[in-house]
Amino acid sequence: MEKKLLPEKEYLESLPKKRMGVGVLLFSEDKILILKPTYKDHWLLPGGVIDLNESPREAAIREVHEELGLQVEIKQLLVVDYLHKAGERTECIQFLFSGGNLSKEQIDSIRLQDEEISDMQFVALTEAKKLVSEHTRIRLSFIESNPQKSIYLENGKI
Repeated sequence: MEKKLLPEKEYLESLPKKRMGVGVLLFSEDKILILKPTYKDHWLLPGGVIDLNESPREAAIREVHEELGLQVEIKQLLVVDYLHKAGERTECIQFLFSGGNLSKEQIDSIRLQDEEISDMQFVALTEAKKLVSEHTRIRLSFIESNPQKSIYLENGKI
C-alpha cells in the first residue's frame, strides 16, 4: 500500500513545536547581573521566551532591551540545554549567551521593566548560583568550569 504524502504546507504545520528561551550573562568586572522578577520566588538572568520567527540571538537582544533598556551585542553562545517534558511543562530548548562587560555608563542607564522586574544586582558567580533556579545554577556551573567553551546539555547534563 502506497503512503500518501501531505502537501508541504500541511506537513510543515504538522511538525512538533518546541518552546525556546534565552538567557544573557552581563558582566561588571568579575560579577554577573541577576534580576528579581515580580512573578517568581528566585532570581534570574536577563532573558525570556523566543518569539515566533525570532532567532535566539534576536530574542536575547530584545529581552535585554525590554528588561533593562540596554542595547547590547551578543558576544558568544555559552550553553544550549534541551529539557524534556516534565509534568505540565512541555519540552524546551534554552540558549545562554554572553553579552560581555557593561560599561559604567551602560550600568548607570539601566531602567528596569517595572511590571516584570523588581530589583537587580551584580554578584559573584558563586553567589548567583545560590539565588537562581536549579536549571540556571547547573548552566552557570558548566560556564564556571569551562569559561571559553560552548556546551550542549540535556536536562542539565553532558
